[in-house]
Amino acid sequence: MKTLISIFVCIPFIVNAQITGTLLIDGKLRESADPWSTVLKIIPKEDKVNILNLVAHGYLLVKYQEIEGYVLDVYFKRTEEF
Repeated sequence: MKTLISIFVCIPFIVNAQITGTLLIDGKLRESADPWSTVLKIIPKEDKVNILNLVAHGYLLVKYQEIEGYVLDVYFKRTEEF
């Protein structure tokens, strides 16, 4: 029972962990995970974004300057977190 309790106590810390990604090149922040969707903003090379989720077709759901949108994962530097 102790093991089960300790797992539930750790879950909020895992869920709230923030993963930050740095762009290798200028990236397009899109409205949806679709190459034809509206570009909300261009994210400059070397800027950092908060990675919220991995979605289909190589897109990541990210938050940049209070705007949530989708960016292709190939724009990012790989780190141990990501």
